[in-house]
Amino acid sequence: MVRDGKPHYEHRRDTGIPGHGTKSAVMALSRMYLTDEEIRCICWHMGAFTGKDLWGGYAEAVKKYPNILWTHQADMVASNVNGI
Repeated sequence: MVRDGKPHYEHRRDTGIPGHGTKSAVMALSRMYLTDEEIRCICWHMGAFTGKDLWGGYAEAVKKYPNILWTHQADMVASNVNGI
């Protein structure tokens, strides 16, 4: 969404799906086909910021799909460097 010529984001809490990454993947899957790797990149795009209790699952996902690391890095650049 764009407001005043700038990108605008609103957090929707009414989707009934827990987890930011999982919610994003489910929403994308409802509109397009995604590979297993793409699904996991979306689900794990927050990297280790998902919470310590999920680090084991994150590590296993990265072993199978190293591209998850690049997806997380892109998310960090977009949100913390570019301010998107």
